[in-house]
Amino acid sequence: MPARIAGDEFGVLVPHQDAEAARALAERLAEAVRAETAGADEAGVEVAIGVVSCPQHGAEVTTLLEAADHAMYVAKAGGDAVAVGDPTEPEITVERTR
Repeated sequence: MPARIAGDEFGVLVPHQDAEAARALAERLAEAVRAETAGADEAGVEVAIGVVSCPQHGAEVTTLLEAADHAMYVAKAGGDAVAVGDPTEPEITVERTR
């Protein structure tokens, strides 16, 4: 279930999926956005996605939103990427999607 959070930020609720399955979905989503926005002579827009999973990264809505936001900013710093993790972990896995 997708929802607009603010500005150019969106959330996607994917019930009954672990972080790895959600990461795979995020990568497919990023590719679809790039394909839809690509022009004949230009690449599509860059996409940064933060992925978290309940209860792995928290159980409260605010905790999960903060963790996803943090992971998204880590991904954004890496360019066109997907990041999985939470703010309490020193290392967040970032995978470039392009």
